[in-house]
Amino acid sequence: MNFNLLAAGLLASFGVITACALTYIAVSLFSHDVHVQRYGTKGAKSAERLAAAKRRRTLHVLYAAIISLVASVGVAVLVHELDKTDKLPADLWLMSLPAMVSLVLFGFSIKYRRKTLIMSSSAVIVLALAFSALLINSYYRLYPTFYSFIGIENRIAVMAARQATTFQRAKTAGPSANIESQLYGFELSTAGHLSPLTIPGKVSQFNGRPGWAYVPAVARGNVKLPVIILLAGTPGAPSDWLAGGGLQQTLDTFAKNHHGITPMVFVVDENGSQFNDTECVDSPRGNVETYLTQDVPNYIESHYNVLTTPNNWAIGGLSLGGMCGIMLTLRHPQTFGYFADFGGEPAPEVGSEAKTISTLFNGSQREYEMHDPATLLKTHHYANVGGYFVVGKGDSLKLVASMQTLYDLSKHAGANTVMETIGGEHDFGVWQQSFKDALPWLANQVGATQCAASCN
Repeated sequence: MNFNLLAAGLLASFGVITACALTYIAVSLFSHDVHVQRYGTKGAKSAERLAAAKRRRTLHVLYAAIISLVASVGVAVLVHELDKTDKLPADLWLMSLPAMVSLVLFGFSIKYRRKTLIMSSSAVIVLALAFSALLINSYYRLYPTFYSFIGIENRIAVMAARQATTFQRAKTAGPSANIESQLYGFELSTAGHLSPLTIPGKVSQFNGRPGWAYVPAVARGNVKLPVIILLAGTPGAPSDWLAGGGLQQTLDTFAKNHHGITPMVFVVDENGSQFNDTECVDSPRGNVETYLTQDVPNYIESHYNVLTTPNNWAIGGLSLGGMCGIMLTLRHPQTFGYFADFGGEPAPEVGSEAKTISTLFNGSQREYEMHDPATLLKTHHYANVGGYFVVGKGDSLKLVASMQTLYDLSKHAGANTVMETIGGEHDFGVWQQSFKDALPWLANQVGATQCAASCN
């Protein structure tokens, strides 16, 4: 049963069950029996003692509510502070509230020393934590289906009907020479191979987390292939591309339609940990720009049969990974000829611009501007660079406007770029569709496959 973990009915049902369970525990804890047990039968028979017990019950309910609310807000503030990106949902405190309420009630159950309540409260903690996790998952769409959650398949069903997708293009002609046209009719299995990938930071000394390599079937024929490097967002990890990103299914489906041919795709890590937001620059948080532009390409070229010219390489990703893609391509066109920017912020940011400059660039305004895609596009010509922008119609107005600005600047800078606007917001529903839509164009531009009219 591949049920949708984002289904409104499932989420609502889970919420009702959780609310009922929490209410039951709260009523049981702050009932007359608890106070009779705590203060004695003799006291309970006294009107004065009964009135005092009722006041205590009321206060305890109030205490539980206040403690739960404060704890939820505190957790949200702490996570935001650790993340340092201002990209997390503002209502994160609300998502964590069911879990906080269950933990507070569990504390009261221990205080009253009632075994049945302790056992039932423990079970409710699991239920409330699961509901909080579902709320967070509903926002990000990381695991849209049950099978994607347990890892049986790395594919995602269509989330919901989307608004019409719109495209803006600077150029239409793609390369006439590609691997597919040379091998057309060559019978190959179309099943690609996905395997773990660990790239050491020999030059950068950066310790990236393990990633993934997708090697298409055509690679078994000793054919040199183009390269696409994908990056995740923050907080996030390379494995996000397998779960929410639907990487393997998208590539396998594409390969079936192109004689087993896709670019080689490498999902690599740019952060080193869940909350270490490096913005893909060399900074006290790690020499990540060096890692992505030297260590990663050197490793790929020495371990895989790939083409090595810039026009056969693309880099990009979702959210933070999208910003990294365009920034690194504009700064290193001798390494990357193409980028993919799926909902990336306009420039490196870890809070305000002043904080970003102080944290990542040692207080240097000039260094910041040298990593700002808008500034680079205004001051350089990029006739040999191309890229694919995607933004969700439900994204913030700031993000939508900045993406449009970068697209317009890229056209003026001579770059070969496409901009797509998809119905949806800043989540894996949009990002998975972004990769599906961008892949035909990217694969054609880097010289892997032929391009249908719709891809031009």
